[in-house]
This record gives sequence, structure tokens and C-alpha cells, in this order.
Amino acid sequence: MRRFVLLACAQAACLGIGNAAEPRPLVDAIADLNSKAAKEAIGNVQPPLTEAEVVGAIRGWVRRARPPAADETYLAFQNVATTGLLPDGARLDYTTSWRYNGYDFNVWWVDLTLMTGEKTFYTFRIRERIIASRPVER
Repeated sequence: MRRFVLLACAQAACLGIGNAAEPRPLVDAIADLNSKAAKEAIGNVQPPLTEAEVVGAIRGWVRRARPPAADETYLAFQNVATTGLLPDGARLDYTTSWRYNGYDFNVWWVDLTLMTGEKTFYTFRIRERIIASRPVER
């Protein structure tokens, strides 16, 4: 039931443009997310994401224990806030639905994911809004 949309992969193979080793401006990824969100039933009524919101969320990241984030991971996210650049492999995504504990939820979650290794990553939630819930239809 979870709908997950990849919006801003910094890898050239994902975007089909540019050099995969070059960082992507955060503002470009945000513009892409907002453009795609405008076409979503839930996303088109949400306030557009801003660079200030993303940077503020990263700078205000206090709880690193759930899920655990290593110092290097935390510093990589802080680097995004400082430089305004997404490293290779970074993604800015949104989710519109979630199923949990016998309920379907309409949500507006915006997540930033950074690669932490060749095949590992860490996802940090920038915005989390639960809009509605209803029992799962059987």
C-alpha cells in the first residue's frame, strides 16, 4: 500500500543527465519534488517544500538513536545543510500512503536519503504529516 516516489536521484544513470560524480544542488531536487507533488492528489494541497525547511530539519536533527545514525552519517547530512548540495546517490522522495496495525493511512512524508556505503543508505524524514486513516478493507 505504501506509495514511494523517487524524485531526485543524483546519479547520472538515474537522471539520464550530467556527471554521476557531481553533487546536485538541493534547490533543483526540491523544485523537482514540488513539480511532481503538484500532480498528486495529496501533494497538490501541501505547502511546497522549501530549502529553508530542509536545511532547518537537518540542522535541528536531535534524535539520532532511532534509527541509529553514525557520526559520519550525521555529518554527511549536516554537509548538505551547509553546502546546499546533494552528494552522489542522494534522493529526495515523498510517500502518500502507509499501512500499519490494521489501518491504511494517507500521509505526506518527505524524506532525504543519503548513501552511507556502496549498498547502504540512511533516510531522514524532513516532513511528516498524517492526513487520515481508515481500517484496512478485507
